[in-house]
This record gives sequence, C-alpha cells and structure tokens, in this order.
Amino acid sequence: MRKFILGLALVLVLGGLAFGGYQLFLFIKNRQLATPPENEQPVQRCNFKEGTCVPVTATAETGQVRILVTVEGKPGSFIEVDLFTTPNPEDNLVAYVKISSQDGVALYEAVPAGTYYVFFNNSNFPEEFGEPEGLGPVGQKVVITKKQTQEVNLDLRR
Repeated sequence: MRKFILGLALVLVLGGLAFGGYQLFLFIKNRQLATPPENEQPVQRCNFKEGTCVPVTATAETGQVRILVTVEGKPGSFIEVDLFTTPNPEDNLVAYVKISSQDGVALYEAVPAGTYYVFFNNSNFPEEFGEPEGLGPVGQKVVITKKQTQEVNLDLRR
C-alpha cells in the first residue's frame, strides 16, 4: 500500500510539473506573439499660437487614421506626424499631432471628421534619418469620416 501511495504521489507531482511547464510555455509563446499598442501617446490637438496641446478623445463625430511612415524604405520611428486642415502648414494654427511608433506607425484614434493634410515636424526630425529638407511627399491629403479608419502610407524619399 505504501508503494502505491508513493507511486501515486510521484505521478501527481510529475503530472503537475508537466502541466505547469506546458502552461508556462503557452504563456511565453502568447506573450511573444502579442503586439504592443501602436503608440501609447494619445492624439494631441495643438494650438501653435497659444503653445498648448490637449489630448483628444473619441466621440461619435471622430474617425481614425493610421499612417505608416517610412523614410527611404525604412520605418520612420519616433517622428512627429502632424495633420493640418489646409495644405499650407504656415496657414495652420492648429494641428493634430502624433509621434510614430518604433514600427513607423502613427495611429490617430480620434480626429474630427474632415479633410486633412499630412506633414511632419522638421525641428523634431530624428537625426538618424539625416536632414529632413528635401524629403517628400508631404502634404498628402486624407479624408477622415466618422467611425471609420483610413490608411495612409507616407514614404519620405529624397
């Protein structure tokens, strides 16, 4: 009887270790496959005249735009991307601002429906991409509709 109990205990312990190991394997595997959020920073509505920026939240009147930024074919990581309401940035006092993720994605979760033009900020342009002057296209038009997501690819080339 004693051998039976020891054998049963051994089977239970080994089974528990095997099951626990399998659960740990699944946890690690799923964690590696999970993608982090596109960008933790919320969309900002910036007023350049006042020098203020405030987060924007989604409403029934807003839509989304996902901008993939590449610089000469490589992900445009951590680049400030601005949405203006006119094609001439100097005429705009207000912009919707987002910093692209490591993968070059700027996801605007909440922008009021309307027509916008995509630009980037020369003064905050990452040094590893060289001088921002001469990169284009900029001023790409995007129409944002309520409760919809638009996709834009912005490949900056010299």
